[in-house]
Amino acid sequence: MRPIRWYCPPGVARPRHAVVPGICQCLPTGGPPGAVPGGTCYGGAIEPDEGPGWTHHHDGHWFNLTGSAPALLIRLDTNPRLVRWVEVAGADPAHLWRVPVLMEPTYGEDGETPVLFTSALDRLWTGTAWDTPSEIHDLQRRLMMVCHALGTDSAALSSEDAVRAALDVLLQGHEFDPHEVVRSSWISEVLVVRTLVAACGLELRS
Repeated sequence: MRPIRWYCPPGVARPRHAVVPGICQCLPTGGPPGAVPGGTCYGGAIEPDEGPGWTHHHDGHWFNLTGSAPALLIRLDTNPRLVRWVEVAGADPAHLWRVPVLMEPTYGEDGETPVLFTSALDRLWTGTAWDTPSEIHDLQRRLMMVCHALGTDSAALSSEDAVRAALDVLLQGHEFDPHEVVRSSWISEVLVVRTLVAACGLELRS
């Protein structure tokens, strides 16, 4: 597995999501093809005569996720209210993503059809009610709306709402920039499906 790398030309700050260890100061003539040389590379060195893979980010840095995997972007400071996690395969079968289970289904009499969902979080008692962090609560609501729309055929998995919900779920367990993983072809329709299903506490059936 190759490291994920970010190149910052002179004057461009290190991206906050550049969490892979390693700092390499480039020579005055060093840098990705097309970039202003002499900057700093985070996550690993730029290899001599390196082929394609470097992409310019609108924030000013360059990134290269070629040959790497989401395992290097695991978030170490996950929300303590998230207590159950599952792994799902990504666009590349070798990619494993950590997905938090946000909802738990309650099934109907047939034992197969979900009739409602409840929170899967370890909530805190405030003295008057069970408290859920606002950012997680909002994500749970969005997840329910997206899954309802998909179940009633009023939305498609290719919809922007479904993709954004899946990305926000994945961000609970990983530190990444959505633009970078999309441009690197890490987000597939199958990954979106697997992420939404896992976050709802369901299992994919063949």
